[in-house]
Amino acid sequence: MDLSTPATQKAADCPITFVMDDESAGTTDEFSLLIRPEQLTIGFPSRMTVNQSLGGGWADAFGEGLEEGTFAGTLGWRASSNDSGGIERLANMKRFVYSDWHAKRAAAVAKGDDPSKVKLILVDTLNNYTRVIAPRLFELQRSKNSPLMARYRFNFVMISKDATGSDLLGGDFGDLFGGGLLGSIASTVGSWVDSFTTSINNITVRIREAYKWVDKTIITPVRAVVGKTMQIYRAVNDMVTAGVGITRQVGSIATLATQAVSNVFKSAALVLGIPNIAKAAIMGVVREFSNIFCLLQNARKLLTYEDYSDIYGASNCSSTNGGRSISVYSGSTNNTFSAVSATSRNVVQLTQSASNSLKSLASTDLVTTPLSTSVIKSSLNVANAGLSVAA
Repeated sequence: MDLSTPATQKAADCPITFVMDDESAGTTDEFSLLIRPEQLTIGFPSRMTVNQSLGGGWADAFGEGLEEGTFAGTLGWRASSNDSGGIERLANMKRFVYSDWHAKRAAAVAKGDDPSKVKLILVDTLNNYTRVIAPRLFELQRSKNSPLMARYRFNFVMISKDATGSDLLGGDFGDLFGGGLLGSIASTVGSWVDSFTTSINNITVRIREAYKWVDKTIITPVRAVVGKTMQIYRAVNDMVTAGVGITRQVGSIATLATQAVSNVFKSAALVLGIPNIAKAAIMGVVREFSNIFCLLQNARKLLTYEDYSDIYGASNCSSTNGGRSISVYSGSTNNTFSAVSATSRNVVQLTQSASNSLKSLASTDLVTTPLSTSVIKSSLNVANAGLSVAA
């Protein structure tokens, strides 16, 4: 962005234009602001989560975030040669930068195309920059100070520094928050599995160091419940990679066990007097459990269109002119769909008493009610006795 003072600020000489590049439909349209915005705000956020504690806090920082921008102003009042006045221009702007963007992406998805092919491009010649953007909020405003003037506030996210979207993380804004990290069902599953597997591997490597700082009186039941939790994770991973989906029972038990184990290690980190290196080792493990918890919470069953052509076989007369042959399931008395569809089973069992113990550990607010070693030990013993994972 060029923040130097331009030679002229006339809208005709340094226009601010929105370009709708719809590769899916093969169309390109543009909309220029007749009147320059009264306010332009650009934000440069950081990708971080700040965690506060009684002893201070820490930040999980992951670099620079996506730029955010806001235009605010009015499009005038008097009519021009192309419209009836500012109200119509404002309605056209809202339709172009907001409604059309959503509608065109939905149309691309409806015909099986990649929604990232629909790009809304901001070309600001006044400040000399171009970005692919995504609309976050469009506000229509009225004020008693100027009752004849309609105003707007347009908030957007700058998802790329050029019109190709080359610097995006595997897709566009919609991919990150809607259609999957790479805009396809297959890659969404792959990304989920990669993150899930990475956290499992990280826990396996880091937990040995964390165990060194867990109270010796509870280390045995802690190891046992962590071992069973890791078995559940592997069962979940197998279900997802096999394409059968996570059953409600396995998913809920996995989530509950994750919360309970995470709280146990957080309690270990709250022990007074342990060195910072110990806290770092413990919270490193907690971070991985937290990632798994988020993955389990946000997991959704992916809807796919199965190919059942082999089941139905030939249509009427098609087998006589080179079409498909008669279905191999023709005349079968078995349930055909169950024969070709993957099924899942509940490989994890949890008794009511074990469930209550895990819920007690998972739901405890460690700030107001710290977990004592005796409570942790008794709860984990009950949980270990009532939690079983089939091979």
